Amino acid sequence: MFELDAKVVVDIVVRKSADFSKFGLIIMHCRSLMREATLCSVVFAKRQANKVAHYLARVSRFHKNPCNWFKPPVSI
Repeated sequence: MFELDAKVVVDIVVRKSADFSKFGLIIMHCRSLMREATLCSVVFAKRQANKVAHYLARVSRFHKNPCNWFKPPVSI
C-alpha cells in the first residue's frame, strides 16, 4: 500500500480514465506497475496523520545516497 498526502495525485492514479496531461505517461506507468504487483493500492493519508513519513521525506533530501531505515532514526 502506498500512502500519499497529495489527494489530487491519489485521485488521478486511482481513476480509470485516460490522463492527457503532461504527466499522463507517468500516471500510465504507475498504473501499469500497480497491475503487475499483488495487493497494491494507493490511498490518501493526511500529512498530519503521517508525520513520521513526512519527516523522513524531508530528511532524505539531504542525503546524497539512497537510505533504507529499518528502525526509526534517533532524531524521531
